Amino acid sequence: MVPQSMLIERTLFHSISCPHQGQQPNRLQLLLKNRAHTLYNPGMSVLHEIVQQKKVRIAVAKRKRPVGELRSFIRGIDRPRDFTAAVTSDSGQLKLIAELKKASPSKGLIRPDFDHRAIASIYESKGVDALSVLTEEDFFQGDIEYLPEVRALTSRPLLRKDFLVDDYQILEARAYQADAILLIASILERNQAAEYLSYARELGMAVLFEVHDLKELELALLINVPIIGINNRNLKTLQINLETTFQLRKEIPKGKTVVSESGISSRQDVLRLAEAGIDAMLVGSSFMASPDIGRRIDELRGAI
Repeated sequence: MVPQSMLIERTLFHSISCPHQGQQPNRLQLLLKNRAHTLYNPGMSVLHEIVQQKKVRIAVAKRKRPVGELRSFIRGIDRPRDFTAAVTSDSGQLKLIAELKKASPSKGLIRPDFDHRAIASIYESKGVDALSVLTEEDFFQGDIEYLPEVRALTSRPLLRKDFLVDDYQILEARAYQADAILLIASILERNQAAEYLSYARELGMAVLFEVHDLKELELALLINVPIIGINNRNLKTLQINLETTFQLRKEIPKGKTVVSESGISSRQDVLRLAEAGIDAMLVGSSFMASPDIGRRIDELRGAI
């Protein structure tokens, strides 16, 4: 007998994802489908769902763009821009990594009129220090094709923000002209994290190594990552607490570049981060939800 939960899941998938026979679900429908799946599988976190779906996407990408093809792409592109220098504060002033993000698992669709080119142009005109580009397809509605298109519009280094669980994705990031990648401690084993860090360096890219608690910070220090990102969002519960940055900052030795991520929405937040000796902040939702992104940047910087 088929379990009741599975019957519910099948019904939800059919009603949400495939309203018409033979029609392929779009990204928003996939997002809703995945949320419904997590609802009826309470033991499965959103993070686990994202990683499992990402593995499916990787398998497809490997068939579509084999490693040899990616390597040939790399031979024809410019050298990476210096992400590390861009996000390391040398004057006590907080650097800004501005993010391009259409949707998220916690907020759903954030910016209905999302135009990555227009947003990149605003960021360039405002002189942000680096750009973070979401390339995860099913939960954030990103696209790896955004990377070269955004790069053509800005002089700033680009971070590929995604859930990297395969070294193929690191090569793919460089082939699509990323200057840095995000590695998330909570989804990587120690040896895997060290290998990915080394591989990114071989390709000339920097790594923003993301942690959320002391155990993950220990891993970052153990493999000697230069740039540590403190995510104020718990990726398992999606809850945000800015105090996470201040608690973990105390445990990070001098000589590391420290980036605070998520939940930064006011000038007061920015001042507290600067006072705590944080090098840079990564801001996404606050900009994406604003009708005037340029003005929102000025507000956080204290320019108005």
